[in-house]
Amino acid sequence: MQWTDSDAGERDTLKMSACVFDGTLVPVSALFENLGAGATIDQFVDWLPRVTRERALAVLRHAARSLLAAP
Repeated sequence: MQWTDSDAGERDTLKMSACVFDGTLVPVSALFENLGAGATIDQFVDWLPRVTRERALAVLRHAARSLLAAP
């Protein structure tokens, strides 16, 4: 998945080696890990207030588009 195509995430190797939510140090993978463990989007953004619901949804939309575009 290419996060450089998304306006919800960024890759800044000075911050971390993983893709993070724009303007935060929160790895995008944390969203998927928490959703996979049964959390809701609302719980996730409550736990990590620097990540907005809109950004979390944008990441999910980008992931869905990337999966649909995969060969």
